[in-house]
Amino acid sequence: MKLIKNIKRVEGFQNRNSVDIVRKGCSKGTGIKIIKDHYRLEKIAGIGDSYNDLPMLKVVDTAFTFKTSPQEIKQQVHYCVNDIAEAIALLEVEK
Repeated sequence: MKLIKNIKRVEGFQNRNSVDIVRKGCSKGTGIKIIKDHYRLEKIAGIGDSYNDLPMLKVVDTAFTFKTSPQEIKQQVHYCVNDIAEAIALLEVEK
């Protein structure tokens, strides 16, 4: 019974082979917003490769994923890259 009551307070984010279960309202996107506000950052970029990264990819100013990521993730980002070095190089060009 206790588990059923707590289900309303949690949510899940699909990862590649697992599900991340977190407190409702807690996501990578929420964390990015807090960091951006706290440090008064003008722009922030993020890179993710699975469904649990979607909340983060939706709030960053420049979103990356890998060319090997699922198609649904690729549709949510600005750039698909081979590796982190390629993402950093693209950020350098954006300056």
